[in-house]
Amino acid sequence: MTTLPPPLDIHRRLTDAHSQIAQLLSICGAPGIAYGIIHHGQLLSTNACGYRDVEKQLAPNRDTKFLIGSISKTFLSAAVGLAVRDDRIKLDAPLSQYLPTFSPRNGDPQVRDATIRQVLSHTSGLGNPQIFINGPRDTALQGEAGFVNFANQIPTTNKKGRRFGRWTYSNLGYGLVALALQNVYGCRFADLVQEQLLNPLRLHRTAVFKADGCDVPAGTGTGQEEDDRGGCRRGGDDAFVGDQGQDIDNDVNVRNPPDQNVAFPYAKLQDGTYSRLITHGNAKQRFGRVSDLLHWGAVMISPQPPPPLSMITTLIQDRDSWDQGPQQWYYHMGWARAQMPTHRLGILSFNCCSADCPPILDFQDKDDGYGQAAPTPTQILQTNGVMNGSTAVIYTFPNAQTVIVACANAASDGDAADWTAKILAQSLFCAQAPNSRQVDVDFLAMAELEAQARRDQYQKMLRDWEAGRRTTESPSNNVCLLDYVGVYEGLGTTLEISIVYAAAGGRAAGNLQDGSVVVNGRGCCSYEDDTRQQQQRSGPVELQLVFNGVLESAQRLEWYCNDVLSFFPRTRDQWLGEMMFNWDFVDSGLLKFTRESSFSGDEGKSDDVSGSSSSSSSLHLETGRVVSLTWAWDEAEDAGKFTKI
Repeated sequence: MTTLPPPLDIHRRLTDAHSQIAQLLSICGAPGIAYGIIHHGQLLSTNACGYRDVEKQLAPNRDTKFLIGSISKTFLSAAVGLAVRDDRIKLDAPLSQYLPTFSPRNGDPQVRDATIRQVLSHTSGLGNPQIFINGPRDTALQGEAGFVNFANQIPTTNKKGRRFGRWTYSNLGYGLVALALQNVYGCRFADLVQEQLLNPLRLHRTAVFKADGCDVPAGTGTGQEEDDRGGCRRGGDDAFVGDQGQDIDNDVNVRNPPDQNVAFPYAKLQDGTYSRLITHGNAKQRFGRVSDLLHWGAVMISPQPPPPLSMITTLIQDRDSWDQGPQQWYYHMGWARAQMPTHRLGILSFNCCSADCPPILDFQDKDDGYGQAAPTPTQILQTNGVMNGSTAVIYTFPNAQTVIVACANAASDGDAADWTAKILAQSLFCAQAPNSRQVDVDFLAMAELEAQARRDQYQKMLRDWEAGRRTTESPSNNVCLLDYVGVYEGLGTTLEISIVYAAAGGRAAGNLQDGSVVVNGRGCCSYEDDTRQQQQRSGPVELQLVFNGVLESAQRLEWYCNDVLSFFPRTRDQWLGEMMFNWDFVDSGLLKFTRESSFSGDEGKSDDVSGSSSSSSSLHLETGRVVSLTWAWDEAEDAGKFTKI
């Protein structure tokens, strides 16, 4: 693509914008940021600051691979466009027509007839059970073989009732559409995307790898979309994970072909240092570079797109498919559309904690710097992606043929990529505009407010957790803790509680790699066992929780209050390091157990205790066999019941 030499005015504005973007590194806790701009259909600028590799102090550039999160939804949607072009899928046909085993049986029967179009616009009624899909340390909890059965068991209603036809962000739905594409094409999803999209468009550094779940180039845009909670979407990664491609670990271990230009994901800790996030599968296959994403955004809004994208560009640019009202926005096929003036710029971003009254932006009426009026960017198509340790964004302004891309390798204190894109958009369209109605917005001040709100978010959860904790009734011996050992099933997931006999060195926080002796919960030790013999092991009993048999997801359990155990991270550093930013509701870290009471008429008794609304009555240790547990895994959802087997 030809590079457009910026005129002096634009050059000055971009220099000032870069100075602001560099300040985002410290404000948002991001080690590195890379970005690029296409303006009037030509490459205007690419730039970067900070580090892609903190330990080696290596800088990023426009060819550095960043994790792209839910920007990958636009690739999946483009593959759907191929299927529509090839007459293999109809957007208004039910998903079940192409995925016959899809039949949700837990809630609203209308969801069984949800169409492909509804799934891709997040109005199908499907939920977003992200923490059943991506466990602690980004572990893959669901595989392809059982994924549809898992989806069928997830409730299609929540505390507000039915959600069919209402906006509810659902990574789950996009994973199901990927499986439908595999069925209609008879090939792996990754191969379809690679051969029919990435290769023809020469997007050689955008990665979609085969997965042990599905080949979805998964990710998320975790941000402030208004859903049926009346609040913000708080998702995380998408449905499936990969086992081939780029490894993200302490050693750069890249296969097929070797590639060292990778931005590693980080979390900024309380002491100001960066901790590289070590993942166990989910972050391995969702990469893109700034230059590739610029090209991808440009072809999406091109009046003459290349043949592989002719159908998808028609679908996303079709005005009849979008709400054109002022201050409105609409999500369709991986993209959100808004109309200037709007306060919806960045609606898919992670900058949502402090945005109660986001500013109305009117990026219009700007001279282009070449002596002629620039086309007003009345419409904007945007997509964001957020994962543990990364954020990415594409803003496109079709009328001006402008694309802005930004990527950052942290998400600790807000979405640095989205702030970068806003700063760049303002510098292009607003500065010194003689007739502009737009007053320059201090995005750095807004970023500082968001960063503080992100830090406060965890502190509030910790205060709620501490308010509900009861230590005076903690068990004085191992017998009571052994009551909870076992395997619990519910919502297509197993929760396995096992015994850990603490090693001589004491208790290790977080991951169970400290040499402790673990006794499997699948019948090896139960309430009926000889607890006296068990207590003769090497130290006091502790418990661990494993999700769906994935050992890398293991979490220590501690006594919280009567028949409630906790795995809530006790520090923000641990919360970030364990990659648990989806677990943003204190009760999502609490398991509440139910017993068969030894007293008649009290079967199934369980105290209603949570970190946010705990009982103030005197607590006592229950007796009787533990038969189930409940887990309030999401604030908007009804608590899930898991039966002991």
